[in-house]
Amino acid sequence: MSNNYESGTVDPFFPTEIVRKYDDALGEIGCSTHEEVQEGLTYIYFEEGMNDSDLLVETLQSMLKEADIDYCTVNAAAYCDKMRPGEFGGWCCFVTKDDAQWMNTGHWLWQRENEFKKSKQENYMSTGAALQLVYELAEQGALSQQEARENDLTEEMKTQTLALETVHDFIVNEFGE
Repeated sequence: MSNNYESGTVDPFFPTEIVRKYDDALGEIGCSTHEEVQEGLTYIYFEEGMNDSDLLVETLQSMLKEADIDYCTVNAAAYCDKMRPGEFGGWCCFVTKDDAQWMNTGHWLWQRENEFKKSKQENYMSTGAALQLVYELAEQGALSQQEARENDLTEEMKTQTLALETVHDFIVNEFGE
């Protein structure tokens, strides 16, 4: 039989007086604290798992409000005492006073695998190929309009060209294609 574990940390450090108010709630969740890592600040962490991630978020949100801190992060590793596939990974959470956003490495890998499989399908067109096709179609339309108007670019064609260049720049910067 194997045992699975989860360890994580909360950043930034919280004011010690606020952490003390939440000692019981943090203990129920499975968190520990290390007092005074810096003057008046306490470090929050969990070593062998956490009992309730939703309660952790609720507790941290209350603490953020009291401490007047804008956000905190939770970064955790999941591991197993046996080398079994799928038993290792991690997750993180970005917590604000009224929101929490999660990321799980297992889900991230699943997304990458599906994107890769999709890219191998015949119907799939890369962003770069799609952009190239749009350019070619726009150029054909511009040429036919251009010939009809005696080589005089219309405002509409200038706007279309600017839009294409904007989309191109976005795709290159965002996706590197």
